[in-house]
Amino acid sequence: FTFSIQPLREGLLEVKGIGLCMCGAIWGRRDFNLKKKRLNRTQQQRKTVSYEPNFSLSVRVTAPMPRLEAQFVDFPDQIIHGEVRRAGLMLRNCSSKTGLKNVRVRMTHPAFVCIGQEDYSARLHMFNSGNPNTKFENMPVPIDVSLGPGDTVTVPIWVLGRSVGTFTLHFLFYYESEVGNTEMRYRLTRCQSDIRVLPSVRVATFTQQSATDLNAYLLGIEMENADPNMIFSLNQLSAVSSTWKVEALSNSKTSSKELYTVAARQSVSIFFRLQRVSDTEVFEGKLSQQNYRRINSQIHSDLVFDSKRQPIDSSAHPQFTLLQKEKALLLDLKAQTQPIVNAPPTPKEQKSLALTKEKPAENFNMDDSINKVDLMLFWEATPISNSSNSTNNQS
Repeated sequence: FTFSIQPLREGLLEVKGIGLCMCGAIWGRRDFNLKKKRLNRTQQQRKTVSYEPNFSLSVRVTAPMPRLEAQFVDFPDQIIHGEVRRAGLMLRNCSSKTGLKNVRVRMTHPAFVCIGQEDYSARLHMFNSGNPNTKFENMPVPIDVSLGPGDTVTVPIWVLGRSVGTFTLHFLFYYESEVGNTEMRYRLTRCQSDIRVLPSVRVATFTQQSATDLNAYLLGIEMENADPNMIFSLNQLSAVSSTWKVEALSNSKTSSKELYTVAARQSVSIFFRLQRVSDTEVFEGKLSQQNYRRINSQIHSDLVFDSKRQPIDSSAHPQFTLLQKEKALLLDLKAQTQPIVNAPPTPKEQKSLALTKEKPAENFNMDDSINKVDLMLFWEATPISNSSNSTNNQS
């Protein structure tokens, strides 16, 4: 049998038993004798016969609480590696009496999904990177919404195909009541979604010291198309660094678009220049010209290869937010591989560190905070069978 209980006031509801009436004349009662666990931890408990209370049929009745329902809208079940697609997250307050606030979400794959118009979780994690016990995957993402009784809102989300494979993305939502509740401070809601990421373009980069300029490097990008049914065209290359900017090797604007197109099962290598930004360019404001911008001590340089398309702002959301999420995960991975106790450097290592500080341009390292360069490649994917359809990608 299945029974329903409707509490009429706040307090502790204990189900002691059940009463029934047979044929409308004979009443009966059955008490529930719940099994209790014998306590045997302390010496006093072992001397006496004591049992642990069984609260399996006890329910704490609190004031009315909101109930959040989360549902994805147009969430892709299949995308290609590096593709960024917009979807929606519909949040609904199913309660008719109480509103909710302070909505937060924790994800098992935070680098795959970007929620809302702004997401500062990656920046806060990198700011607090000195705490080894804090992982980016454990950081909750606040959602700036407050829902009244019966309200519904759709929050924009962006889904990134970060890694090839099949993944199940789990989401745990935390929220509180607007009026407050001393007995139940918060509630939780879970949801999940499956996604399959197909291979697209494999990208490898390398650098080489320039033979004519000590403050410049040759940047090579090798691209291999791993999808037999797609043609990928590189529309834009963006670089983010504190001291370096990316430039084209030639000032000519008549470069063929075929140089940046990768056919099915083909490989292409393209080359650019990494130029150190001088102090004169920073103080005189020369970075604001053409495709170079300085935002929050970071230099954003964008090279657009298709003149018919508007350049994509690499410092805007969600492009820069997804980049920050990737950097936060790499920071966690680096922290896990480092030893807990760092031994003092040997005299040979001290000499190497001194040379690095004296000549940073001659010791280029992509992992160095000063010489680090983050690259973003913006693609357009066109199916071979149907050239009229295309997909925008970021890797």
